[in-house]
Amino acid sequence: MSKTTFGYPIEKLCGKISRHSRVIHACTAKGEQITYLQGTRDLVAHPITSDESANHSAFATKQKSVAARLKPDSSTYAADVAAFRAQYATGYKTLRAYLWHNI
Repeated sequence: MSKTTFGYPIEKLCGKISRHSRVIHACTAKGEQITYLQGTRDLVAHPITSDESANHSAFATKQKSVAARLKPDSSTYAADVAAFRAQYATGYKTLRAYLWHNI
């Protein structure tokens, strides 16, 4: 992704300029604006790296763990709900977000 610098008169641009464009202007959570091309990845020019594979595996493992702990019949469900309720006022607003942070 490349960073985009916008000049006057544009203050903020998110999304596509037209529906046929492959260029996406995205606004990040930090307030930055980036530009990238939408489409399928060319795996010959940009193959999947070992870091990407490791990240995919870690994400899949974490997702399965969270999904298992969200089931009411799991062994840790009562403890997870109690800990979630204890931190609710100052922390995460959903049990799923709380578990994602703590696993």
